[in-house]
Amino acid sequence: MAQTDLRQRVRGATTDNTDSFVGTLVGESTSREFRLAVAHESIREQDIIAVDANLRSPDGEREPEQIRVWAKVMRIERINPLFPTEAGHELAATRTHPLDTVLSLSREMVTAVCQVLGTEPLAGTKDGRLDHLRYPAQPASTAYRPESADIERIVVGDLGERAGRALDIATLANRPEVDVSVDGHAIVTRHLAILAMTGAGKSWTARRIIEELAAKHYPIVIFDPHGDYSGLADVPSLGRKVRRYHAQFPIFEQEAETVVTVVESLGWALAKTHRERFDELFAGARDFIRAIEQSDQERRTRTTWLSEYLGNQEIQRYGVKPNLFFLADFIQALVQAGQRDDDHAKGQLIEWAGHRDQLPLSKTVAGWLQGLPNNLRRAARRLRQMEEISKRVAGKSDPLPNDRTALVQYDQISVVALAGYQSDFQATIYSLIADAIFSARVSNDLRFPVLFVLEEAHNFAPARANTAADQHAIATTKQIAQEGRKFGVGLVLISQRPSRLDETTLSQCNSYIIMRMANPADQNYVRRVIETLGEEESHLLPDLDVGEALLSGQLINFPVLVRMKEPLSKGEREEEDAFVVLDKARRASPHGR
Repeated sequence: MAQTDLRQRVRGATTDNTDSFVGTLVGESTSREFRLAVAHESIREQDIIAVDANLRSPDGEREPEQIRVWAKVMRIERINPLFPTEAGHELAATRTHPLDTVLSLSREMVTAVCQVLGTEPLAGTKDGRLDHLRYPAQPASTAYRPESADIERIVVGDLGERAGRALDIATLANRPEVDVSVDGHAIVTRHLAILAMTGAGKSWTARRIIEELAAKHYPIVIFDPHGDYSGLADVPSLGRKVRRYHAQFPIFEQEAETVVTVVESLGWALAKTHRERFDELFAGARDFIRAIEQSDQERRTRTTWLSEYLGNQEIQRYGVKPNLFFLADFIQALVQAGQRDDDHAKGQLIEWAGHRDQLPLSKTVAGWLQGLPNNLRRAARRLRQMEEISKRVAGKSDPLPNDRTALVQYDQISVVALAGYQSDFQATIYSLIADAIFSARVSNDLRFPVLFVLEEAHNFAPARANTAADQHAIATTKQIAQEGRKFGVGLVLISQRPSRLDETTLSQCNSYIIMRMANPADQNYVRRVIETLGEEESHLLPDLDVGEALLSGQLINFPVLVRMKEPLSKGEREEEDAFVVLDKARRASPHGR
């Protein structure tokens, strides 16, 4: 019966439906791979094919089981045995065209090396689950192109039965009629890495996944260094769900040493005396500002006093805020009180600074500190410039809430705009937010699970820490990668330089979307770290087209080559052609210049 069905399938492939015929098994066949003599141009690398076979029971007492062996074309070899290498060299030396000779050019042999994916009963299984092949397919068996519905069934697996988990993100690269859905549960609980060189489509891919998760109301917090996700709010179906936030660097939530590093990273190295006294100065300023945040009366009283004592009306106009400008004003007041030997002002500052008698209020020390306020103000202006860029890129946005857990809401996407900040500032802001949210989940103070999306993840979890901000960010990300599953905190790591990512963090991702990658160091790193990526697939990386990707890991049944579907949203950097923009500006100018 099986032989009759097989003959009918082959006969149909070669007559009524010649497109389904692929080739015939030749040479050595194993339970892991086999070779096909391939019909001319009938398949491509990464195609999914099938071979029907009979599997006898070991005892020979039961009827042979009719099975379908599924395989993937890994490599195609093409050779003409009647056109030897020596003939080619002779033609090249004499500059002779092959068609001007009697050499045969039509007797080509095309062979495909195929990796066995697994087997199923010939009638198929509802959930698409494949079993291991324990005995090789017979040489001379016929391979064919399965129906699209069958391919989709084994690629997607039982997601067809669990539609609530399926994310529709792609089509098969070689079979565009086959939709590819992935397991959203695996993404939000087991972490996902999207790796690709610049321009290969990684942010495009991430936005497609975010849009699919948003349709399922999953809480998402995106750390956006370049404005790649600003367009999410412009999608009609997502507009109500997206909240954009501009980040302000929280100076008084840092350690004093971190603030020193921040000031010096902005270009102004502090003198030795300034560094030695900075801890006590910073602690006094922190106590001063805390009382202001707790009482409006204290805010008015202290703001008025500081403004009048320093003769600076801008303090009264803009108020005292927890930033570097205030720190500079506080230290200047200390310097002024010390130089004038003003006991009343000293007493007032000591009281407001939490009765810190160790504050440097002598005339000598005040002289040493005289240049510090101006250095702090220069750093504050540079930091404010970065904050303004962040606001501008964020567009219509809100300031970050003091309660970081407010970013996590059912059916909400929170986009934290980090554009404009240097990488160490971005890392600090990220780690403060992620720490607070993760801690709230651990202590059960946050009700909803959450997915963190880290664009330019190599800045949040670098392979090597160069600053204290890097160390903190690595520790935060590594902890979430290792323990997040237990507490409902997932990660999506997006990077164009995977070799610069912390290896432990990347290895904790159980799902991968890998797109074009030309850098040899990145290719080697990916081969070494990602266990589910085969050698043949890794060789495809530099040759993938824009938008093509290899899916691997727990989000899919087995690694497949796909073309990502277009997201509805656009990113900040998907701008118009520069010359079109220039021409529009010229036309809008009243003088055409």
